Amino acid sequence: MRLLNAMLATLAACAAFLATGLPAAAQTAPLVGAWLAEPDSYDAWVEAGIDVPWYPLLVVRADGTYTLYRLVPGCQPLADDGKLIDILDDGVRAYGTCIRSAADAAKDRLRGVHFHISAAGRWSVDGARARFAVERKGGEQTHFAEMLAGLSQMLEREARNADASPAARAAIESLRRMTEAQRKRLATFYSTMYVFDGEAVSATVAGDILRLAGSDGAALSFRRQQPEIVSAAMITVLGLEVSAAQYFRCALARLRAEAAAADRPVTALAQSLFDLQALAVKSLYAASLKQAKRPDEAGRAFTEKDLQTYQTLLATLKTHAAAQSVGERKLGRYLGCPDRDGR
Repeated sequence: MRLLNAMLATLAACAAFLATGLPAAAQTAPLVGAWLAEPDSYDAWVEAGIDVPWYPLLVVRADGTYTLYRLVPGCQPLADDGKLIDILDDGVRAYGTCIRSAADAAKDRLRGVHFHISAAGRWSVDGARARFAVERKGGEQTHFAEMLAGLSQMLEREARNADASPAARAAIESLRRMTEAQRKRLATFYSTMYVFDGEAVSATVAGDILRLAGSDGAALSFRRQQPEIVSAAMITVLGLEVSAAQYFRCALARLRAEAAAADRPVTALAQSLFDLQALAVKSLYAASLKQAKRPDEAGRAFTEKDLQTYQTLLATLKTHAAAQSVGERKLGRYLGCPDRDGR
């Protein structure tokens, strides 16, 4: 039941982003693809405990449009006005929104995660410079805006914390460098900062790395990713009920490596977790329908066959080597990043 409760906040919702029916030349444009912010351009916020893991994902389409998403660990059912639907207040509407969003996301190779839209619009290239014109942007998070005023003082205080671990000290120092470089853009951290607020920037692609740099020298780096693998990494940490901040990057590296391997145990686990999570949300949706005195709809939403499948998947999960490593506090060792286990 603990896993079932955890599944309450883990179904995907995001916007479609794949261009179709375009010339082959357009499909292979260097900037086109899904780009996840590299650790040196985001993770210090999470490592230092300042921000929750909302990883910036820049999706650049061959049709000239882009969307800057935040990869969020958990489903957040948003209404048309952008406000969060209270699950306790209206579970039918909330879970129904999650299920519909998941169906849309699955069409676009994204499953099991939520994408908050930070910005969207059109992109263009002029020589070595690119511009991500902002036509739509998400709202700033209240807690972050309130924190900005005292951020410098807080970082100074944490840097002097004698009880901080070496990892915490390193994260604080990295964060100090990042905030200094991006200071003028921090107010748009949750909306347009990761596309430089719509300004023209230097854009270079070297292998799988995209680097954007402003005229002031501030730079951000992104790595090209397959949407399926990004989704699988997040569902793995969510399904195993471990910290995304602690293990998301680790799971992502393991899954990228497995993509070229014959034996892919973590990939297979992620596929089971996708199915398990979808069934968990269907179950919660059915429970909400039953509470709303709509038993016939509830029966159709979550059938006896669904229950049997859920129980089988859950039993399989409990015996998986990854789940056992979590119980032993050795998931990092299992995934290939033992240094993360002590954090």
